[in-house]
Amino acid sequence: MKNNTLVVILLVAVLAVPITGCGASSIANDGNNSVSKIVPLPDDIYRYQTSITLPDGRTGETTFALLEGKVNIDFFCAGCYGQYYITFWNVPNQTDRYIGDKLEGNRTTDTAILSKPLYKHPGGEYLDNVWAITCTDAKGNPIGVAEAHQPYPVSYNPATRELLIDGFKPNHQTYFSITYFHSLPGHFDVFYSSPGSNTKEGYVYDSRAAGWVVIPPGQRHQIVPPFTIRHVPVILKIPSSANIDSGYKFEFHITVEEAIIGNVTAVQTKRAYNQRWLISCR
Repeated sequence: MKNNTLVVILLVAVLAVPITGCGASSIANDGNNSVSKIVPLPDDIYRYQTSITLPDGRTGETTFALLEGKVNIDFFCAGCYGQYYITFWNVPNQTDRYIGDKLEGNRTTDTAILSKPLYKHPGGEYLDNVWAITCTDAKGNPIGVAEAHQPYPVSYNPATRELLIDGFKPNHQTYFSITYFHSLPGHFDVFYSSPGSNTKEGYVYDSRAAGWVVIPPGQRHQIVPPFTIRHVPVILKIPSSANIDSGYKFEFHITVEEAIIGNVTAVQTKRAYNQRWLISCR
């Protein structure tokens, strides 16, 4: 058995929640009468979940796609200060591809050495976290198989990362992929980014915003355990000296990007998500 390709599917869900705003009812400024209220970030939350309920009530696969949304901040102005936080979720979803053995005789089993250690849910079993085993052709394209030859996991050795699989069709060369949840923490970079030319209608990109948006240095790189929700502060502070007309609207993005750690020895897909921030000034 040969591990042919490694594809990382680390997905992040991102939200933004205000801690301190600069609106009509709560205004902070950077003058001599500056008022600011720093609220502690929420604690991490552990959320083990292997399926999701779709809006129509059906149960779907745990793809954990980005909870896309924009952040609207109205009534901001020169001299205003607001502290917010974004929330993202580390889901350690991994897919490995294999060129298996030629199964001779009546043999229906094959083994796979997983590229990352299989996750074990507290109180659960390792095999609970094998999401799917898919038969493929020699190029890695999924192929359908009869129910009698649908592969399934039998056992896992955490010391060797060896997964024993049964259900293959005998007297055939096996090609398959395994999707599973692993136990390693995720590494993510959080940073300000430009929307480029894709700004929302009525909003502009303001290059000055690069100096108005602050993510504290100690928060820019995040190490997040599996199935954990993490919060990162984002500070928006427009100096009182900024020349901003009432009704001015600008846009910027906050990016959460997977950071590749260590030597990359196989094909790896890097995921990044942009969250749109829309600022209206009075």
